[in-house]
Amino acid sequence: MKTAIERLADLNFKGSRITDTAKWGERSLVLNGEFAVGSTAASDIKYFTISFNDGNFGDFDGYAGAEIDGLNIVKKDELFDVKLSLNIGAFAFDCKRVDITPMKYRGMSRRNMYEAWFKNLVSVAYIENEKYFEDEETHELDGFTLNIKNYSHLEDSREYARLAVCELTGEGLQYQYRSTSYSNPHTFFDIIRHSNGHRYFPFHIDLYGISYLDVDSGEVYHYIPEGYEHDADRDFGESFIITDIHYDPRTNLIAYGGCYWAGPSDVMVGDFSEPLNFEPYLVSTTRFIDPEHDECWDINFSRFEEKGIVVHDKYKTEFFIEFDKIRQRMKE
Repeated sequence: MKTAIERLADLNFKGSRITDTAKWGERSLVLNGEFAVGSTAASDIKYFTISFNDGNFGDFDGYAGAEIDGLNIVKKDELFDVKLSLNIGAFAFDCKRVDITPMKYRGMSRRNMYEAWFKNLVSVAYIENEKYFEDEETHELDGFTLNIKNYSHLEDSREYARLAVCELTGEGLQYQYRSTSYSNPHTFFDIIRHSNGHRYFPFHIDLYGISYLDVDSGEVYHYIPEGYEHDADRDFGESFIITDIHYDPRTNLIAYGGCYWAGPSDVMVGDFSEPLNFEPYLVSTTRFIDPEHDECWDINFSRFEEKGIVVHDKYKTEFFIEFDKIRQRMKE
């Protein structure tokens, strides 16, 4: 990853607009903004976030809507000397760390990035040999056998690569896949029996997203979302990490338990009418319980009922959410 000064040399901030700013205490300053049209070499890089940390920012506060005339950053010993020129005035300060993050979009992208993941698989393929073999495990599930061989490249307490080679067999089926999921691949030990008469095996090839194998036809569908706004040099941003799956054949709704990194658990509900081309939009049940997210909830799945879904918090208090409200939210 390039340093802030290297990125500053690649990017032209002149004419860029500051959309909003944030101060974290007195020692951190964050500027969010939009590049001027045509100011960056890559036409798909449109936004940026600049973070100045452990610094003295004086009276700099706000200035949303201001345009950047110039940005100069020079490393001097242990500090960065920053000179920021805006159309409303010039500011100078120093700080210990600077991060510049160019981005292609803001918010959440549900675009399927499986093809990009597949291309990157070659970067860890080298560890699939005896030198890096770690262990092997076998699981029985609903008439099928899942074998997992784990490989890892560890040196001096640092993990360079991890790969799991998984194979599902049974009833004449033999399906192999590879998983680069964080740590060992999270495995679901249930076969979903869908209302369409087919059976589906859910599995992870990455920490994010979910894949489904139709064990009756052998067809498979992989989905990895592009995720939340992130560094333009990366293919993926953060998205919901699925840890448990619950399907309701009466409504064809599916409930995913899980969380975002370092966040509280939640239950996300989606449309599972078409398992091999499912709708990626998910509705948070926590948003019904606490629309403003005023509290840090830990919500987990309890059960499906005739007219809705029941979830519970860490104190085992249950909350009922009607299917009609969930479906309405899906249309918004």
